[in-house]
Amino acid sequence: MPPEPLAAAGHDAGPPQTPASTQPRTAQVPALPTEASLKLPAPGNVNFSRYASLDALGDGEAKQRLRQLEDNLQVAKKELEQATATLEGTRRLFEKGFVTKTDLQRDEIAHENSRLKVQTAETARALYLKYEFPRTAEETLSKYLDAIRDLDKTRRQALARLAQAEARLRSAQAQYEVQRRQLEDLQGQLRKCIIRAQRPGLVVYGSGREEFFRGEEAIREGATVRERQTIITIPDMTRMAVNVRIHETYIQKVRRGQKARITVDAFPDKVLTGEVSRVAVLPDSQNRWLNPEMKVYKTTVTIEGVHDWLKPGMSAKVEILVDRLEDVLCVPVQAVVPTGKGHVCYVLKGRKAEERPVQLGQFNDEFIEIRSGLREGDLVLLRPPARPLPPPDVTPTEESEAPASGAQTARQAAPHD
Repeated sequence: MPPEPLAAAGHDAGPPQTPASTQPRTAQVPALPTEASLKLPAPGNVNFSRYASLDALGDGEAKQRLRQLEDNLQVAKKELEQATATLEGTRRLFEKGFVTKTDLQRDEIAHENSRLKVQTAETARALYLKYEFPRTAEETLSKYLDAIRDLDKTRRQALARLAQAEARLRSAQAQYEVQRRQLEDLQGQLRKCIIRAQRPGLVVYGSGREEFFRGEEAIREGATVRERQTIITIPDMTRMAVNVRIHETYIQKVRRGQKARITVDAFPDKVLTGEVSRVAVLPDSQNRWLNPEMKVYKTTVTIEGVHDWLKPGMSAKVEILVDRLEDVLCVPVQAVVPTGKGHVCYVLKGRKAEERPVQLGQFNDEFIEIRSGLREGDLVLLRPPARPLPPPDVTPTEESEAPASGAQTARQAAPHD
Protein backbone atom coordinates (compact mmCIF):
# COMPACT_ATOMS: atom_id res chain seq x y z
CA MET A 1 0.00 0.00 0.00
CA PRO A 2 1.55 3.40 -0.96
CA PRO A 3 2.46 5.71 1.93
CA GLU A 4 0.14 8.54 2.73
CA PRO A 5 1.64 12.03 2.78
CA LEU A 6 2.08 13.65 6.17
CA ALA A 7 0.77 17.22 6.19
CA ALA A 8 3.06 19.82 7.72
CA ALA A 9 1.82 23.19 8.91
CA GLY A 10 3.83 26.25 7.90
CA HIS A 11 3.72 30.01 7.98
CA ASP A 12 1.67 31.94 5.48
CA ALA A 13 3.97 33.74 3.11
CA GLY A 14 3.19 37.29 2.09
CA PRO A 15 4.81 40.49 0.88
CA PRO A 16 6.95 42.31 3.42
CA GLN A 17 5.48 45.28 5.17
CA THR A 18 6.99 48.45 3.77
CA PRO A 19 6.55 51.95 5.20
CA ALA A 20 4.15 54.10 3.22
CA SER A 21 6.83 56.69 2.52
CA THR A 22 9.03 54.16 0.71
CA GLN A 23 6.31 52.36 -1.29
CA PRO A 24 7.21 52.33 -5.03
CA ARG A 25 4.89 54.35 -7.21
CA THR A 26 4.11 53.13 -10.70
CA ALA A 27 4.52 55.75 -13.39
CA GLN A 28 1.40 56.58 -15.38
CA VAL A 29 2.13 55.70 -19.02
CA PRO A 30 -0.31 57.08 -21.58
CA ALA A 31 -2.08 54.57 -23.75
CA LEU A 32 -0.36 54.14 -27.11
CA PRO A 33 -1.72 52.46 -30.22
CA THR A 34 -0.66 48.85 -30.79
CA GLU A 35 -1.03 46.48 -33.69
CA ALA A 36 -3.74 44.58 -31.83
CA SER A 37 -5.70 47.69 -30.88
CA LEU A 38 -5.65 49.08 -34.43
CA LYS A 39 -6.87 45.74 -35.82
CA LEU A 40 -5.02 46.27 -39.09
CA PRO A 41 -5.06 43.40 -41.58
CA ALA A 42 -1.89 41.86 -42.96
CA PRO A 43 -0.61 43.62 -46.13
CA GLY A 44 -0.96 40.45 -48.15
CA ASN A 45 -4.69 40.17 -47.26
CA VAL A 46 -5.73 43.64 -48.52
CA ASN A 47 -7.21 44.28 -51.99
CA PHE A 48 -5.69 47.68 -52.80
CA SER A 49 -7.30 47.87 -56.24
CA ARG A 50 -10.60 49.15 -54.79
CA TYR A 51 -8.77 52.21 -53.45
CA ALA A 52 -7.17 53.06 -56.83
CA SER A 53 -9.47 55.97 -57.75
CA LEU A 54 -9.38 59.72 -57.30
CA ASP A 55 -12.53 59.66 -55.17
CA ALA A 56 -11.22 56.98 -52.77
CA LEU A 57 -7.72 58.45 -52.34
CA GLY A 58 -6.94 61.29 -50.03
CA ASP A 59 -4.58 64.12 -50.75
CA GLY A 60 -1.16 62.64 -51.17
CA GLU A 61 1.49 61.37 -53.52
CA ALA A 62 -0.65 58.50 -54.87
CA LYS A 63 -3.54 60.83 -55.76
CA GLN A 64 -1.22 63.30 -57.47
CA ARG A 65 0.43 60.51 -59.45
CA LEU A 66 -2.92 59.07 -60.53
CA ARG A 67 -4.21 62.54 -61.48
CA GLN A 68 -1.10 63.13 -63.58
CA LEU A 69 -1.60 59.84 -65.43
CA GLU A 70 -5.28 60.65 -65.99
CA ASP A 71 -4.37 64.11 -67.35
CA ASN A 72 -1.72 62.65 -69.66
CA LEU A 73 -4.29 60.18 -70.99
CA GLN A 74 -6.88 62.92 -71.59
CA VAL A 75 -4.32 65.15 -73.35
CA ALA A 76 -3.21 62.24 -75.54
CA LYS A 77 -6.83 61.50 -76.45
CA LYS A 78 -7.45 65.15 -77.37
CA GLU A 79 -4.34 65.20 -79.51
CA LEU A 80 -5.48 61.95 -81.18
CA GLU A 81 -8.90 63.50 -81.94
CA GLN A 82 -7.23 66.58 -83.42
CA ALA A 83 -4.79 64.47 -85.47
CA THR A 84 -7.68 62.34 -86.73
CA ALA A 85 -9.63 65.38 -87.88
CA THR A 86 -6.55 66.88 -89.55
CA LEU A 87 -5.79 63.58 -91.31
CA GLU A 88 -9.35 63.29 -92.62
CA GLY A 89 -9.23 66.86 -94.01
CA THR A 90 -5.84 66.27 -95.62
CA ARG A 91 -7.14 63.08 -97.24
CA ARG A 92 -10.06 65.01 -98.80
CA LEU A 93 -7.72 67.72 -100.06
CA PHE A 94 -5.33 65.09 -101.41
CA GLU A 95 -8.13 63.44 -103.31
CA LYS A 96 -8.93 66.81 -104.96
CA GLY A 97 -5.25 67.48 -105.64
CA PHE A 98 -4.86 70.49 -103.35
CA VAL A 99 -2.08 68.95 -101.21
CA THR A 100 0.85 66.77 -102.01
CA LYS A 101 1.39 63.19 -100.96
CA THR A 102 4.12 64.37 -98.65
CA ASP A 103 1.60 66.47 -96.70
CA LEU A 104 -0.67 63.45 -96.44
CA GLN A 105 2.13 61.22 -95.15
CA ARG A 106 3.13 63.91 -92.63
CA ASP A 107 -0.41 64.00 -91.20
CA GLU A 108 -0.62 60.22 -91.18
CA ILE A 109 2.63 60.07 -89.18
CA ALA A 110 1.31 62.70 -86.77
CA HIS A 111 -1.93 60.70 -86.37
CA GLU A 112 0.04 57.50 -85.65
CA ASN A 113 2.18 59.31 -83.07
CA SER A 114 -0.96 60.57 -81.33
CA ARG A 115 -2.44 57.07 -81.32
CA LEU A 116 0.78 55.66 -79.83
CA LYS A 117 0.77 58.40 -77.18
CA VAL A 118 -2.76 57.34 -76.19
CA GLN A 119 -1.68 53.69 -75.91
CA THR A 120 1.38 54.70 -73.92
CA ALA A 121 -0.70 56.81 -71.53
CA GLU A 122 -3.28 54.02 -71.12
CA THR A 123 -0.48 51.46 -70.51
CA ALA A 124 1.22 53.71 -67.96
CA ARG A 125 -2.10 54.24 -66.13
CA ALA A 126 -2.94 50.50 -66.19
CA LEU A 127 0.54 49.49 -64.97
CA TYR A 128 0.34 52.01 -62.15
CA LEU A 129 -3.09 50.78 -61.04
CA LYS A 130 -2.19 47.07 -61.35
CA TYR A 131 1.39 46.96 -60.05
CA GLU A 132 2.91 50.20 -58.79
CA PHE A 133 -0.05 51.40 -56.71
CA PRO A 134 -0.61 48.03 -54.84
CA ARG A 135 3.14 47.63 -54.31
CA THR A 136 3.53 51.14 -52.98
CA ALA A 137 0.45 50.77 -50.78
CA GLU A 138 1.63 47.43 -49.42
CA GLU A 139 5.09 48.82 -48.66
CA THR A 140 3.56 51.83 -46.94
CA LEU A 141 1.26 49.64 -44.84
CA SER A 142 4.17 47.35 -43.93
CA LYS A 143 6.28 50.31 -42.88
CA TYR A 144 3.40 51.61 -40.79
CA LEU A 145 2.96 48.23 -39.08
CA ASP A 146 6.71 48.03 -38.45
CA ALA A 147 6.63 51.46 -36.89
CA ILE A 148 3.71 50.44 -34.64
CA ARG A 149 5.61 47.28 -33.61
CA ASP A 150 8.76 49.27 -32.86
CA LEU A 151 6.72 51.70 -30.80
CA ASP A 152 5.08 48.87 -28.87
CA LYS A 153 8.44 47.12 -28.39
CA THR A 154 10.04 50.31 -27.08
CA ARG A 155 7.12 50.85 -24.74
CA ARG A 156 7.36 47.29 -23.43
CA GLN A 157 11.09 47.61 -22.90
CA ALA A 158 10.56 50.80 -20.96
CA LEU A 159 7.89 49.14 -18.82
CA ALA A 160 10.16 46.13 -18.27
CA ARG A 161 13.04 48.34 -17.10
CA LEU A 162 10.63 50.17 -14.81
CA ALA A 163 9.34 46.86 -13.41
CA GLN A 164 12.90 45.64 -12.86
CA ALA A 165 13.74 48.78 -10.95
CA GLU A 166 10.65 48.36 -8.77
CA ALA A 167 11.48 44.67 -8.24
CA ARG A 168 14.98 45.53 -7.10
CA LEU A 169 13.52 48.03 -4.68
CA ARG A 170 11.08 45.48 -3.28
CA SER A 171 13.85 42.87 -3.05
CA ALA A 172 16.02 45.20 -1.06
CA GLN A 173 13.14 46.02 1.27
CA ALA A 174 12.37 42.29 1.72
CA GLN A 175 15.88 41.35 2.87
CA TYR A 176 15.14 42.50 6.37
CA GLU A 177 11.97 40.39 6.54
CA VAL A 178 13.80 37.32 5.18
CA GLN A 179 16.52 37.58 7.82
CA ARG A 180 13.96 38.06 10.57
CA ARG A 181 11.82 35.10 9.53
CA GLN A 182 14.70 32.64 9.20
CA LEU A 183 14.84 32.17 12.94
CA GLU A 184 11.08 31.49 13.08
CA ASP A 185 11.36 28.97 10.24
CA LEU A 186 14.16 27.07 11.93
CA GLN A 187 12.22 26.93 15.17
CA GLY A 188 9.17 25.73 13.25
CA GLN A 189 11.19 22.96 11.60
CA LEU A 190 12.27 21.76 15.02
CA ARG A 191 8.64 21.51 16.08
CA LYS A 192 7.72 19.66 12.86
CA CYS A 193 10.31 16.93 13.40
CA ILE A 194 7.66 15.07 15.41
CA ILE A 195 5.62 12.95 12.93
CA ARG A 196 2.25 11.73 14.15
CA ALA A 197 0.60 8.74 12.49
CA GLN A 198 -2.90 9.25 11.11
CA ARG A 199 -3.98 5.75 12.18
CA PRO A 200 -2.61 2.81 14.23
CA GLY A 201 -0.68 0.09 12.46
CA LEU A 202 2.69 -1.35 11.55
CA VAL A 203 5.36 1.19 10.61
CA VAL A 204 7.51 0.14 7.63
CA TYR A 205 10.61 1.94 6.43
CA GLY A 206 10.09 3.58 3.06
CA SER A 207 13.39 2.56 1.47
CA GLY A 208 12.77 -0.33 -0.88
CA ARG A 209 14.34 -2.05 -3.84
CA GLU A 210 14.09 0.97 -6.17
CA GLU A 211 15.87 3.28 -3.73
CA PHE A 212 18.54 0.63 -3.19
CA PHE A 213 19.34 0.45 -6.90
CA ARG A 214 19.50 4.25 -7.12
CA GLY A 215 22.20 4.21 -4.46
CA GLU A 216 20.16 5.93 -1.76
CA GLU A 217 21.11 5.42 1.84
CA ALA A 218 18.93 3.14 3.95
CA ILE A 219 16.55 4.81 6.40
CA ARG A 220 18.28 4.96 9.78
CA GLU A 221 19.22 7.46 12.43
CA GLY A 222 21.48 10.15 10.96
CA ALA A 223 20.79 9.21 7.34
CA THR A 224 20.48 11.98 4.72
CA VAL A 225 17.09 12.15 3.02
CA ARG A 226 15.99 14.06 -0.05
CA GLU A 227 12.88 16.04 -0.80
CA ARG A 228 9.72 13.93 -1.35
CA GLN A 229 11.54 10.75 -0.32
CA THR A 230 9.35 8.13 1.34
CA ILE A 231 10.62 7.67 4.89
CA ILE A 232 8.01 5.47 6.56
CA THR A 233 4.66 4.01 5.59
CA ILE A 234 1.80 2.39 7.48
CA PRO A 235 0.45 -0.40 5.25
CA ASP A 236 -3.16 -1.50 5.45
CA MET A 237 -2.85 -5.02 6.89
CA THR A 238 -6.48 -5.84 6.09
CA ARG A 239 -5.76 -5.78 2.34
CA MET A 240 -2.68 -7.77 1.37
CA ALA A 241 -1.45 -8.68 -2.11
CA VAL A 242 1.38 -10.56 -3.75
CA ASN A 243 3.47 -8.98 -6.52
CA VAL A 244 4.57 -11.60 -9.04
CA ARG A 245 6.36 -11.41 -12.40
CA ILE A 246 4.84 -13.38 -15.27
CA HIS A 247 7.02 -14.52 -18.16
CA GLU A 248 6.05 -13.23 -21.60
CA THR A 249 5.12 -16.75 -22.81
CA TYR A 250 2.34 -16.95 -20.20
CA ILE A 251 1.17 -13.35 -19.93
CA GLN A 252 -1.46 -13.78 -22.66
CA LYS A 253 -3.26 -16.36 -20.52
CA VAL A 254 -3.39 -14.21 -17.38
CA ARG A 255 -6.40 -11.90 -16.96
CA ARG A 256 -7.98 -9.91 -14.19
CA GLY A 257 -10.40 -11.86 -12.03
CA GLN A 258 -8.66 -15.23 -12.32
CA LYS A 259 -8.38 -17.21 -9.10
CA ALA A 260 -5.02 -18.15 -7.60
CA ARG A 261 -3.54 -20.33 -4.85
CA ILE A 262 -0.89 -18.73 -2.65
CA THR A 263 1.62 -20.48 -0.42
CA VAL A 264 3.83 -18.44 1.88
CA ASP A 265 7.36 -19.83 2.27
CA ALA A 266 7.32 -19.20 6.03
CA PHE A 267 4.04 -21.16 6.43
CA PRO A 268 4.07 -23.86 3.69
CA ASP A 269 1.18 -25.79 5.26
CA LYS A 270 -1.24 -22.88 4.87
CA VAL A 271 -2.77 -22.31 1.44
CA LEU A 272 -4.38 -18.95 0.72
CA THR A 273 -6.74 -17.97 -2.05
CA GLY A 274 -6.56 -14.84 -4.11
CA GLU A 275 -7.55 -13.14 -7.31
CA VAL A 276 -5.60 -11.39 -10.08
CA SER A 277 -6.32 -7.66 -9.66
CA ARG A 278 -3.79 -6.05 -11.97
CA VAL A 279 -1.71 -7.12 -15.00
CA ALA A 280 0.98 -4.77 -16.30
CA VAL A 281 0.78 -3.67 -19.93
CA LEU A 282 4.54 -3.18 -20.36
CA PRO A 283 7.40 -5.42 -19.20
CA ASP A 284 9.22 -4.67 -15.98
CA SER A 285 11.80 -1.95 -16.70
CA GLN A 286 13.87 -2.90 -13.64
CA ASN A 287 14.33 -6.45 -14.94
CA ARG A 288 15.51 -5.01 -18.26
CA TRP A 289 18.78 -3.90 -16.66
CA LEU A 290 19.32 -7.14 -14.73
CA ASN A 291 18.40 -9.58 -17.52
CA PRO A 292 17.52 -7.81 -20.79
CA GLU A 293 16.82 -11.07 -22.62
CA MET A 294 13.94 -12.08 -20.33
CA LYS A 295 10.68 -10.10 -20.44
CA VAL A 296 8.46 -10.34 -17.37
CA TYR A 297 5.27 -8.45 -16.50
CA LYS A 298 4.35 -7.31 -13.03
CA THR A 299 1.09 -8.82 -11.84
CA THR A 300 -0.73 -8.17 -8.58
CA VAL A 301 -2.69 -10.96 -6.88
CA THR A 302 -4.98 -9.78 -4.07
CA ILE A 303 -5.18 -12.13 -1.09
CA GLU A 304 -8.67 -12.90 0.15
CA GLY A 305 -9.41 -12.61 3.86
CA VAL A 306 -7.45 -11.18 6.79
CA HIS A 307 -4.55 -13.16 8.28
CA ASP A 308 -2.72 -11.90 11.35
CA TRP A 309 0.35 -14.03 10.69
CA LEU A 310 0.87 -12.57 7.21
CA LYS A 311 3.47 -9.81 7.17
CA PRO A 312 4.64 -7.46 4.38
CA GLY A 313 7.78 -8.56 2.53
CA MET A 314 7.25 -12.32 2.93
CA SER A 315 8.15 -14.58 0.02
CA ALA A 316 5.29 -16.55 -1.49
CA LYS A 317 4.54 -18.98 -4.29
CA VAL A 318 1.55 -18.18 -6.53
CA GLU A 319 -0.33 -20.57 -8.82
CA ILE A 320 -2.79 -18.82 -11.12
CA LEU A 321 -5.59 -21.00 -12.44
CA VAL A 322 -5.90 -19.86 -16.05
CA ASP A 323 -8.04 -22.76 -17.33
CA ARG A 324 -9.55 -26.09 -16.29
CA LEU A 325 -9.72 -29.02 -18.68
CA GLU A 326 -12.04 -31.95 -17.97
CA ASP A 327 -11.64 -35.47 -19.45
CA VAL A 328 -8.75 -34.76 -21.87
CA LEU A 329 -5.86 -36.87 -23.15
CA CYS A 330 -2.48 -35.57 -22.01
CA VAL A 331 1.18 -36.64 -22.02
CA PRO A 332 4.30 -35.28 -20.31
CA VAL A 333 5.69 -32.23 -22.05
CA GLN A 334 8.97 -34.09 -22.69
CA ALA A 335 7.16 -36.56 -24.96
CA VAL A 336 6.30 -33.89 -27.57
CA VAL A 337 9.08 -33.20 -30.09
CA PRO A 338 8.90 -30.17 -32.42
CA THR A 339 9.82 -30.78 -36.08
CA GLY A 340 9.80 -28.76 -39.25
CA LYS A 341 6.32 -30.07 -40.13
CA GLY A 342 4.82 -29.71 -36.66
CA HIS A 343 4.89 -31.61 -33.37
CA VAL A 344 5.22 -35.40 -33.12
CA CYS A 345 5.26 -38.10 -30.46
CA TYR A 346 7.10 -41.42 -30.65
CA VAL A 347 4.78 -44.35 -29.85
CA LEU A 348 6.24 -47.74 -28.98
CA LYS A 349 4.92 -50.53 -31.26
CA GLY A 350 6.67 -53.74 -30.35
CA ARG A 351 10.36 -53.12 -30.92
CA LYS A 352 9.78 -50.15 -33.20
CA ALA A 353 9.07 -46.53 -32.41
CA GLU A 354 6.36 -45.08 -34.58
CA GLU A 355 6.34 -41.33 -35.25
CA ARG A 356 2.89 -39.85 -34.78
CA PRO A 357 2.03 -36.25 -35.73
CA VAL A 358 -0.11 -34.76 -32.98
CA GLN A 359 -2.30 -31.70 -32.55
CA LEU A 360 -1.60 -29.90 -29.29
CA GLY A 361 -3.90 -28.06 -26.94
CA GLN A 362 -3.41 -26.46 -23.53
CA PHE A 363 -0.33 -27.18 -21.43
CA ASN A 364 1.31 -26.45 -18.11
CA ASP A 365 4.74 -27.13 -16.63
CA GLU A 366 4.17 -30.92 -16.52
CA PHE A 367 1.56 -32.05 -19.04
CA ILE A 368 0.33 -31.03 -22.48
CA GLU A 369 -3.08 -31.73 -24.01
CA ILE A 370 -3.21 -34.01 -27.09
CA ARG A 371 -6.26 -33.26 -29.21
CA SER A 372 -5.54 -35.76 -32.00
CA GLY A 373 -2.85 -38.25 -33.01
CA LEU A 374 -2.82 -40.49 -29.87
CA ARG A 375 -5.19 -42.82 -28.11
CA GLU A 376 -5.54 -43.59 -24.46
CA GLY A 377 -3.12 -46.35 -23.45
CA ASP A 378 -0.46 -45.64 -26.12
CA LEU A 379 3.11 -45.93 -24.85
CA VAL A 380 5.00 -42.75 -25.74
CA LEU A 381 8.74 -42.15 -25.47
CA LEU A 382 9.92 -39.25 -23.37
CA ARG A 383 12.65 -38.50 -25.93
CA PRO A 384 13.35 -39.44 -29.55
CA PRO A 385 14.94 -42.88 -29.94
CA ALA A 386 18.73 -42.54 -30.17
CA ARG A 387 19.67 -46.28 -29.85
CA PRO A 388 18.09 -49.63 -30.79
CA LEU A 389 14.96 -50.35 -28.82
CA PRO A 390 14.94 -53.26 -26.31
CA PRO A 391 13.36 -56.58 -27.28
CA PRO A 392 9.61 -56.98 -26.75
CA ASP A 393 10.05 -59.05 -23.54
CA VAL A 394 11.99 -56.20 -21.85
CA THR A 395 9.80 -53.78 -19.97
CA PRO A 396 10.59 -50.15 -20.91
CA THR A 397 11.83 -47.96 -18.07
CA GLU A 398 10.07 -44.87 -16.78
CA GLU A 399 12.91 -42.67 -17.99
CA SER A 400 12.44 -43.63 -21.66
CA GLU A 401 8.66 -43.91 -22.03
CA ALA A 402 5.37 -43.08 -20.36
CA PRO A 403 1.81 -44.01 -21.21
CA ALA A 404 -0.61 -41.37 -22.39
CA SER A 405 -3.25 -40.87 -19.73
CA GLY A 406 -6.85 -40.01 -20.43
CA ALA A 407 -9.62 -38.43 -18.35
CA GLN A 408 -7.05 -36.33 -16.51
CA THR A 409 -7.37 -32.69 -15.50
CA ALA A 410 -4.37 -30.56 -16.46
CA ARG A 411 -3.71 -27.51 -14.29
CA GLN A 412 -1.82 -24.63 -15.78
CA ALA A 413 0.12 -22.35 -13.45
CA ALA A 414 1.91 -19.22 -14.50
CA PRO A 415 5.50 -18.60 -13.36
CA HIS A 416 5.70 -17.30 -9.85
CA ASP A 417 8.18 -15.59 -7.61
